[in-house]
Formats: sequence, structure tokens, C-alpha cells
Amino acid sequence: MVKIKEAVKIATSMATIVGTVVTAAQPAKEALDERNEKRKDYVEIPTFYGKDFSVSLDKAQVMLEKIGLVSVSAEITKPSMKYKDEKN
Repeated sequence: MVKIKEAVKIATSMATIVGTVVTAAQPAKEALDERNEKRKDYVEIPTFYGKDFSVSLDKAQVMLEKIGLVSVSAEITKPSMKYKDEKN
């Protein structure tokens, strides 16, 4: 058993430690809040193509519209040779 004086002393010490930890963590919390505020308008772009996986143009447009983006298509008239082995 712990005497009341000792229990109060332990509780006070623990409160001091907790207060110190909370104070020390505040800058990290503020940095995370700031980062999250900057990222609130970010969207994750879906994957449209990968090895053994591709999405049709129509499906890709629908996927973009679902996340609030507007798709614009463009035709590449002179493709790069580095893509010669890729699907059309």
C-alpha cells in the first residue's frame, strides 16, 4: 500500500510529465494540421494503365469525373519510339 502523501506526490509527478509531453507534442500536431490543411483539396488519381492492365478511354473519363476532374483527350501525332512496344 502507498501512503496518501506518496500517492499525491506520484500523481503530481505524473501530471507534470504528461503536461511536458503534451507541450512537446504541440509543434508536431501543428505541423500535421498544417500539412493536412494543405492536402484537403488533393485527389488521388486512379491508375489507368499498368502491366497487363489498361482502361478504355471512356472508362478513364468516367473515373476522372467521379473524383471531380474534367478529362480532355488529345491525339499524339508523333509518338516517341520509347513507347513502341506499348499498346495503342
